[in-house]
Amino acid sequence: MKVLGFIPARSGSKGVPDKNIKPIKKIPLLEFSVYAAVKAKQLGILDEVVVSTDSEHYLSTVSQYDIEKDYLRPPALAADNSPTIDAVLDVLNWYSEQHDRGFDAVMILQPTSPFRTPQHIKDAISLMSENSQATCVASICKLGDHHPLRIKRMSDSGQLMDFCDEYIEPEPSRRQDFQPDAYIRNGAIT
Repeated sequence: MKVLGFIPARSGSKGVPDKNIKPIKKIPLLEFSVYAAVKAKQLGILDEVVVSTDSEHYLSTVSQYDIEKDYLRPPALAADNSPTIDAVLDVLNWYSEQHDRGFDAVMILQPTSPFRTPQHIKDAISLMSENSQATCVASICKLGDHHPLRIKRMSDSGQLMDFCDEYIEPEPSRRQDFQPDAYIRNGAIT
């Protein structure tokens, strides 16, 4: 299976400007994802790694790595409301036109979820390969204190209420007793 490691890192974040290159222990956030992806490429797990960014500066922060350096995401695909899938389709088209190259799968590695390893990447690809009915794989985290039973809504009168009738928080409430187990996608691998 030929897999493209796709790291989306647009530069226009409004909530945290330049969040994708903010340093964590003096390392740009983006670099953690690039490092894991390039290691996976060196191990033969990923075939190519591309940082999909609209910023030459972002690309320059990771230029020392074995990644595609000639692709820049078009500004129209880097707006606040631009769906990631459009950026994925653009880069796939670019690889086809520029390198006559295609892929069997694309693995999205969000820079804002940096704690993945090449082994995580390998395991996700193995899951996909081993299940012929699977169309995608996503990394998840088990919910504890943020279980759906604890989700509330506010009524018009300001009363805190259970979010829906199916998920009513028992009293007394201990996270260890919440059933069924609940999970959330964490963005490390999609």
